[in-house]
Amino acid sequence: MLDEHLIEKICSAVEDGYDEQLRLTAETIRVPSLSGRESAAQDIVSAAMADLGLEVDRWQAELESVLGHPGSSPPAQGISGDRLDCVVGSVSTERSEGRSLILNGHIDVVPPGDIGRWSTPPYEPVERDGWLYGRGSADMKSGVIACLGAYRALLAAGVQPASPLHIESVAEEECTGNGTVACLMRGYQADLAVIPEPSGEQIVRAQAGVLWLHVDVPGDPQHASGSAGFGSSAVDNALLIADGIRALQPEWNALKGEHAPFDSIENPININLGMISGGDWVSSVPSQCAISLRVGLFPGWSLEDTVAQIRRRVEDIAEANDFLAEHRPVLREGGFKARGYVVTDAEEPWNLLIDCHRAIAGAAPEELLTPATSDARTFGLYGGFPALVYGARGRNIHSFDEAVDLDSLKRVTKVLALFIARWCGVRGIERRQM
Repeated sequence: MLDEHLIEKICSAVEDGYDEQLRLTAETIRVPSLSGRESAAQDIVSAAMADLGLEVDRWQAELESVLGHPGSSPPAQGISGDRLDCVVGSVSTERSEGRSLILNGHIDVVPPGDIGRWSTPPYEPVERDGWLYGRGSADMKSGVIACLGAYRALLAAGVQPASPLHIESVAEEECTGNGTVACLMRGYQADLAVIPEPSGEQIVRAQAGVLWLHVDVPGDPQHASGSAGFGSSAVDNALLIADGIRALQPEWNALKGEHAPFDSIENPININLGMISGGDWVSSVPSQCAISLRVGLFPGWSLEDTVAQIRRRVEDIAEANDFLAEHRPVLREGGFKARGYVVTDAEEPWNLLIDCHRAIAGAAPEELLTPATSDARTFGLYGGFPALVYGARGRNIHSFDEAVDLDSLKRVTKVLALFIARWCGVRGIERRQM
């Protein structure tokens, strides 16, 4: 346990450093660090780590080598590059007096969509009514910087972790998760990982798996007048296939009773038609169309078996269509190939995180089951140690006017600081003026 005086000093240090924390968060938001284009934002993060005295390890992980890891996902076409820009700031200790910890967050963001539908430009951070707006404000640049803010508060309070602490800023969480895989392959291990994704100050008990799948669908181009026959529209064919795949959603959700703890939420499995591209000319029957779908799956489900089931569904649709039976669509993988993850064997850190949250918020946090994925799976399924997801309240994630609740973010920063201190232990240092 920490004495009350130290707790007060840590919390006061978060308060004192919060303006700087928000300034740094805003600086990262101004950088459009779309997946695969994270380097400029990583420049900011690595410099901030160095300013705090962390040992900074920055490297360009070769995608080809990362793809040999069982937790990797195939590259997302048009998004993933040949290398992953990885940044880790570490505190090393000669003698460990507690347990080691990884704080992990992703610096990449999804595209803003129609910029005209934002109240303010997506890459111009704006504080309004207690919220910070901008793409990545909640998901999850504020979380990455909160990790640094928590560590800064410890230093300002005159202590630092007595066990190894690694703060990871990773690439491509939004499309593959390969940035965290690269960190694991680099040798970064710990007794526990915590990821401050925007969970609404809830602790994630379980997350669904996710697949990104793509279907290339042919058509028979003819003049749109039908003067030489109407051909076969690749766009119509693609929509037929998309509807057939999406019909799996209610079938799979009907099985939720077999997949606790997801049996307690209404629709844990979602299949989204996220992108469609097709056609050659307005007055021509489309000769080609490509669709991309995001497919959820229950923890414990085999990725390969799920892909095979969808492949069979596509083949059945093609077989029943006169044109597609002779001109087969092609199913491709690219992007997420992520298993579901349920937190187990983590009672001690789970309860400690509850205690730290209660100390700041006055009540225990709720447990969250999410139909989304996060990099927690990489640690839990492939690293050999559990990962807890706990972060601030956000809204409009992946939508217009994304924002993070500033009071919630401050509470979470305090919780993270207390959690580091209690999990890793602390040792006294000369108090730093931050």
